[in-house]
Amino acid sequence: MIVYRIEDCEPTKSIDLKGYKCNVCCNQEKHLFHTYYHIGYEEEVTYCRCCMMGQSNCDIESVKIDQTQEMLPFHLGFSLTPLQTKASQFILACFKDRKDCLINAVTGAGKTEMVIEAIHTARALGFNVALVSPRVDVVKELSLRMNQYLKQKELTNAYVSTLYGGHHTIENMHFIIATVHQLMKFKNYFHLIFIDEIDAFPMTTDQRLHRIINASKHPSGMIVYLSATPPKTIEMKCKDTTIKIPMRFHQRPLPIPHLKFVNSKQFIRWIRSDITKNKKEITLYFFNHIEAMQSIFESLNIEGGVMVDASDIDRHEKVESIRKREYRYVFTTTILERGFTVEHLNVVVINSHLFTWDSLVQIAGRVDRKGIEKNGKVTFLHQGVSLSMLKALKYIQRMNQLRLQEVNDDKMHCL
Repeated sequence: MIVYRIEDCEPTKSIDLKGYKCNVCCNQEKHLFHTYYHIGYEEEVTYCRCCMMGQSNCDIESVKIDQTQEMLPFHLGFSLTPLQTKASQFILACFKDRKDCLINAVTGAGKTEMVIEAIHTARALGFNVALVSPRVDVVKELSLRMNQYLKQKELTNAYVSTLYGGHHTIENMHFIIATVHQLMKFKNYFHLIFIDEIDAFPMTTDQRLHRIINASKHPSGMIVYLSATPPKTIEMKCKDTTIKIPMRFHQRPLPIPHLKFVNSKQFIRWIRSDITKNKKEITLYFFNHIEAMQSIFESLNIEGGVMVDASDIDRHEKVESIRKREYRYVFTTTILERGFTVEHLNVVVINSHLFTWDSLVQIAGRVDRKGIEKNGKVTFLHQGVSLSMLKALKYIQRMNQLRLQEVNDDKMHCL
């Protein structure tokens, strides 16, 4: 097992003062660099305040390019749907031509399964592969699923390495599942990069992350973007290399949210009633305001619940407990809008008129992802329907229409 072995690394100057570029975190904002006189070095030293790493006269270590062929023993235990197969072949074709592409697939379409064939092909050719996301929870879900499909070796000789904050051990340098930030150590390294949830925070607000990805890509590499709600910039970039997947792997339609007006003074009463009458499913209550969430949770004082947000130091343990169905209801923020799959799940969005349309689509997409029959419901509580709510509803309805077209086309082909 290795952690950035010295023999696998090469020195890289941390800051390019001519262009004010940090070679660690790819920061290019001049006001985020600071210069001071260092008594020990007896000269001026410049450092990047964005990552607080690498002074201008110091070297950093980056992982040295290394390639080796490997046959990954993927075993799904089931067949891909026709649409999943179509997407998988599309990715392979783009990889062959080294063209960046976009997989615009609805939530629950099975995007992880769509990328496996391309990963298998790339590793068989000796190319390095990265499967990344800006969200830790998504990375952990991807790692869990990928390791289930791999006949994993012993930890000392694993097929895949999972990297995120606090978890930096590299067992295999050729297939990495990681948060985007972890790619800082890899320069011109990956021939095939998958970015899951390209529209998730902080990708949409921090351009450094895009530069980090581009810096980690091999000169002959390519990027596959994966999202149900891709940003316009990516749609434009991949306008000629985009495939749309409007149907989930189980082929059921996306759940349609129920819009319900509830006055702010009635929230506690409504939630209490909802928790009391719901005995079978787990219910996620999404809040956009942490203080309000804490206040309502404490006011309810009902057993069987848990509260989790991004600042919670026990968040990972709590999420694992939620997956094991140890709680009946969960108060949370948008940290669980992606990378979370549980059968028999309801979601309720508190003050849904204050959420963005893509967050509403992702939250609604937590429901009915698994199971042999339809399960769970989506409720948007509001104090006035917003344009974001209408846009989310229109998107879901449009995807269901496209799904119906796909189903009808399949029936015609069978005649």
